[in-house]
Amino acid sequence: MLDLEQINLLNNGAKERYMLLEKLFDHAGFKYLLEWAKAQVVDSTNREMNATNWEQVCFFRGARLAYANFANIEDFSEREFAEIAQTALEAKFEAEQEQLEADGE
Repeated sequence: MLDLEQINLLNNGAKERYMLLEKLFDHAGFKYLLEWAKAQVVDSTNREMNATNWEQVCFFRGARLAYANFANIEDFSEREFAEIAQTALEAKFEAEQEQLEADGE
């Protein structure tokens, strides 16, 4: 989760999307889906390891990667919004520096 300072750096649209995702991630149904996806990662890994041909290996590897991406959506989302906040913070800092330089001239 982002801290309040990071959330305040987000523009209104990003802030709305972030808050919607936080609500989703806290929902019991989502937590159930997350546990299911994690179990599917393990199952797909086992099926990949025991596949009898290359086509099955590719299929179960793809399934494992898809389930793993879903299982990590909270981390991906947090990093994405943290990056947006960091970019906003850097832009704010640069604007303040430019203002200080302009005032100094």
